[in-house]
Amino acid sequence: MRVAQWHYRQDRVNLGYIIYTEDGHMAYQIMAANRANFAAGDVRRGTQSEKTAAFDTFAAYCGTYDVEGTTVVHHVALSLFPNWVGADQVRTFTVSGDNLELKTSPVLFEGQMRTAHVVFRYAGKPAPTQL
Repeated sequence: MRVAQWHYRQDRVNLGYIIYTEDGHMAYQIMAANRANFAAGDVRRGTQSEKTAAFDTFAAYCGTYDVEGTTVVHHVALSLFPNWVGADQVRTFTVSGDNLELKTSPVLFEGQMRTAHVVFRYAGKPAPTQL
């Protein structure tokens, strides 16, 4: 099975990966760099403010995907944000050299409809020319 894996790093602010497999599965994770550790060192014993900060600085989902022209549809099976489970996340994309550029449709974020634009760099060699 071929795995196309891109990584994301922007000015040491955010880090992430998006992975597409040849058999139609995908995974997306992105986080703020330099996230604070939980003082207790226990995954279930963070304070409410530590848990809020952890949630607010991380995004993750996975599932299957379909490509239609320059659009990729992520069919979300698991997600940190429960509202996305069972829903589709639609992205337009371009592949240029080692870069995969994704743009979202408008999504509600911090009370406003916004679009996101993320550029990933291919983590292997040679970079694929399509998804």
